[in-house]
Amino acid sequence: MFQFTRVVRSEYSAGETIHFHEEVKFMGKWFKVPCETCDETGKICQDCGGEGTLDCDCDSDDECDMCGGSGSYDCPACVDCSACDGKGYNEVYVDECHECGGVRTVECDCTGGSGKKAADDDCYACGGDGEHTCPACRGNGYDLNDLEEHGIDPSLI
Repeated sequence: MFQFTRVVRSEYSAGETIHFHEEVKFMGKWFKVPCETCDETGKICQDCGGEGTLDCDCDSDDECDMCGGSGSYDCPACVDCSACDGKGYNEVYVDECHECGGVRTVECDCTGGSGKKAADDDCYACGGDGEHTCPACRGNGYDLNDLEEHGIDPSLI
C-alpha cells in the first residue's frame, strides 16, 4: 500500500498560501513483467544473443587465457538491456479493483447480502451465497485495464 498526501484546498491568508492535505492510500500489487526487448536475459548483444557467454575455440583441457579451461568465457560485447536495466523483467504497479477492493467477490445486489430472495428461495444470481464474483475484475482482484496495459494475463493471477 502506498500512502501520499494531496492538497484538498488552499487558502490565502495574511499574504501566505496555506495548503490543507488529506491522506490518500493506494492499494495494489507490484508485478514482474518479462522484458520483451532482451527476451528476459537482461542483456543485449549481437555476438552471443544476450546469453552472456561465448564458446572458446581452445581445447578446454588446456589452460587458456580466455576461458581458464572451462570452454566458454564472458562475452565482452554484452551490455545491460536499457528497457529493463539488465534484470530481464520490469516491475509494474497494478491497482486493486475499484469495485471489490481486491476481495474478488461482491455482495449480491438482489439479496442485500443475505443470499435469499424471500423465505427459503435461493437467489438465481448468487446461488444462495449472498455474494458472487466481482463483475468489474472478473474475480482476479485487480484493475483489468491496468493488467491489459502491462500485458499481464489475468488468468495467471
